[in-house]
Amino acid sequence: MIELHPETILKLEFGYAQETIEQAQEDRVKIMEFYLLLTGALGSVALGLMQLEAGRIPNIALLDTTLGASGRMPPQVYAAIFGLVGVIGFFVLMQLIRLRQAVNDSIVTMNLIKQTYVERFPDLDKAFHWKMDTIPPMAKPWSITFGLSLLVILLDSIALGVGVFFLGFQPAFWQYADEVLVSLLAFCWQGWMYFYLLRNKGDITSTAGRQ
Repeated sequence: MIELHPETILKLEFGYAQETIEQAQEDRVKIMEFYLLLTGALGSVALGLMQLEAGRIPNIALLDTTLGASGRMPPQVYAAIFGLVGVIGFFVLMQLIRLRQAVNDSIVTMNLIKQTYVERFPDLDKAFHWKMDTIPPMAKPWSITFGLSLLVILLDSIALGVGVFFLGFQPAFWQYADEVLVSLLAFCWQGWMYFYLLRNKGDITSTAGRQ
């Protein structure tokens, strides 16, 4: 008969959970680097186009082109650039949330294994600082994930507001009302999504099975 050793599968499970956490941390860094580079690149493109237009002399020969006789890029182009930054930012936020869920799932797994050993060897309880009842909330304010998510939310909310600005809406009561409203709505909605998706449900297995 094959001898089964519980400590072997527990060791493998603990190691897998640890590797999952490390991979999630690496993925978080890569995602943020990608978004910041992309935001900087698109912002540079928009700024470069504005500088080119500032020095361009109107020309009747451009009448039938996209630029038109004024030699100006249609504002919809800038709106699309900043809108793209905003939309991509939302998907980056969703990825950060998913990575935080994966880390929490692995932390729960590791602590369940430690709890199993503590039940078998009570003296080990003093050796563990992190336990099931000391796991920090997933949406804990001022954590690294919180800070990075807040940065993404700020950037994409502002980008969406700037995109609306280039669409040229002119409310009667305040010139920048639409831009501020869109930015605030985007910020509040994404903030609510962050805390809602990372809420604690009071069940240690609430994150299990999410892939």
